Amino acid sequence: MIAAVVLILASWGVLVLLGIARLLGRRPTALQWVRWIARIAIVGAIIGGGLATWAMTSFMDGMAHFDSGIPPEHRALLDSAFWGVIVVGAVLGLLAASRVREPSARRSR
Repeated sequence: MIAAVVLILASWGVLVLLGIARLLGRRPTALQWVRWIARIAIVGAIIGGGLATWAMTSFMDGMAHFDSGIPPEHRALLDSAFWGVIVVGAVLGLLAASRVREPSARRSR
């Protein structure tokens, strides 16, 4: 669990660093290995964002039913939502990662 959180935060950090480099006029995706890392970070960041939302929803539902416990129908919905987040996040992440390309000469000016 802790390793997953560290990987998600690291992917968000990599994307922030790439964004800062781009704002400073650098072309971080000009290198093949940086593009490869950026694609992995994008997938991790999107899945991580979905899982963070799911975890907060699960926590808030648990707090709303603190004394009685989470009702079975809520637990079933949360379990289904977890797998939905994984599948949809992976698809969206892969679609977004496929857009990472080498910068063209026209766009880099």
